[in-house]
Amino acid sequence: MFNVGIAELKTSRDPGDTLMALGLGSCVAVSVYDSAARVGGVLHFMLPCAKEHESRGSPLKFADTAVPMLLEELERLGGARGNMVARLAGGASMFPNPGGGAGSAGSSGDVGRRNVAADHASLAQCGVRVAGEETGGHRGRTLKLEIGTGRTFVRSIGEPEKEI
Repeated sequence: MFNVGIAELKTSRDPGDTLMALGLGSCVAVSVYDSAARVGGVLHFMLPCAKEHESRGSPLKFADTAVPMLLEELERLGGARGNMVARLAGGASMFPNPGGGAGSAGSSGDVGRRNVAADHASLAQCGVRVAGEETGGHRGRTLKLEIGTGRTFVRSIGEPEKEI
């Protein structure tokens, strides 16, 4: 089992590998799998758009720059975008934001929703279909991708693991 930390991606074609992103709050993990080539990968990003941040840091922190990087890595392993399918987890609102108002634009709930929307947009722009997701809400999650089967599982805090 290989852990995919924040601002990381991992890919594999080894059928014995499992890739896992732990501690998803407002962050999003995306698993992408090509069943024809039997290659897959997981990306764990934390923000929607690199252009919105002056101190950009790693491009793997942002959906708009990291999603294309994940797909390029899968193509290097023999994958084809037309065969790739994505599944998403995360994008939660982990902290209540009583009252909303003008100060709510930076809330973790807003970031979570924006992360999910940015992930959908980046995948669509790259021609990859989203086949399932477990996003939003108020609970932390873990995503797990089995390379041998392409099956993606999500466990939410306080709930049993389920396949998406």
